Amino acid sequence: MISTILTLFFLGIGLFSIITNGFYSISSEGIRYARIQHKELPQDVTDLNIKIKVICMFISGLFLTLCGVSRMIGYSSHASISLITMSLFSVYSVFEALYYMYWRTFGFMSISIVLFLFIFLGY
Repeated sequence: MISTILTLFFLGIGLFSIITNGFYSISSEGIRYARIQHKELPQDVTDLNIKIKVICMFISGLFLTLCGVSRMIGYSSHASISLITMSLFSVYSVFEALYYMYWRTFGFMSISIVLFLFIFLGY
């Protein structure tokens, strides 16, 4: 049951990140829309930082989707793929939180670390 929920989580979050951040990358108003979605960043962040965030979240979406698909088809080492994916995502969120030192980025980091620990403990 929990494994199914994690698989759906990886697929849902991954596909959402790919679609939204892919749209932000190609849209002329993408930066404005990305600022609205990524409210975990400080309001005074530069357009370049928003672009970097969009690229990082797009790449994260690819990894999360691939992880979800590998779990869905029953790939034999899906636990290690899940662990690697969440490790990378957690490291990214820690760097983001330390860079911005903003309370919302620390919330994002906390959620990422909790999910990493959840997978690390064997779910």
